[in-house]
Amino acid sequence: MQYFLGIVPPNEYKEQIVKFQNRWSSNRILDVVEPHVTVKAQGGLNQDLVWMNKIKETCSSFLKRRRSAILLST
Repeated sequence: MQYFLGIVPPNEYKEQIVKFQNRWSSNRILDVVEPHVTVKAQGGLNQDLVWMNKIKETCSSFLKRRRSAILLST
């Protein structure tokens, strides 16, 4: 199994992306993966999941900073 990290856009954007992709009848990408923004490609992401803790720490840190910024701006 291969892994990658991606962010799925909100539905309103995802629908626009799918509509755009469907303009080409030979496009089969939706059979493989949903629309997303790739954050980290497959290199270094393997089944041992050693990388997972670092990802969780990074995301947690980002969310804490984001929440602080939102609280400061209100």
